[in-house]
Amino acid sequence: MTTFISDESFKGLDFSLQRLPKADYENCIFESCNFSDDYLDNQNFMECSFLECNLSNTNVANTQFKEVFLTIVKS
Repeated sequence: MTTFISDESFKGLDFSLQRLPKADYENCIFESCNFSDDYLDNQNFMECSFLECNLSNTNVANTQFKEVFLTIVKS
């Protein structure tokens, strides 16, 4: 059974140190989070926003992104 997480906000978290829990995420906001070299495999993100997050080298095998909004960090 998959955990369902809805309407949550995650700000300034470093998921390269501790993985994001496996779940289905809906209408969640991830802001200034670090997913660098992390594993987001086998997860579902529906209507989520990733605002200025670091997703470099993130494993997204078998992950679904549906109606996701992404802003890129400018260097």
